[in-house]
Amino acid sequence: MPYTVRVRRRPRRTMVQLPPDDYRRVRAALAALAEEPRPVGVAKVRGNELWRIRVGDYRVVYYINDQSQEVVVVRAEHRSTAYRDL
Repeated sequence: MPYTVRVRRRPRRTMVQLPPDDYRRVRAALAALAEEPRPVGVAKVRGNELWRIRVGDYRVVYYINDQSQEVVVVRAEHRSTAYRDL
């Protein structure tokens, strides 16, 4: 059964400002998280329960709730700013 992917308000606003090609790639990566929340290349963010995937120069940071089968995206930003204030 696929997971539900929820995108919080901050990453949604950030994603809308991405260049169109990057936006499409990030959206595709989010859709893939519904099928496999821990894909090849995923890594845990040090110091907390967050996970991250790379999408070109962008990082998608999220947490996984296995009990409710939900992935919640908390960041979708350029790699230079994605990990600030986590």
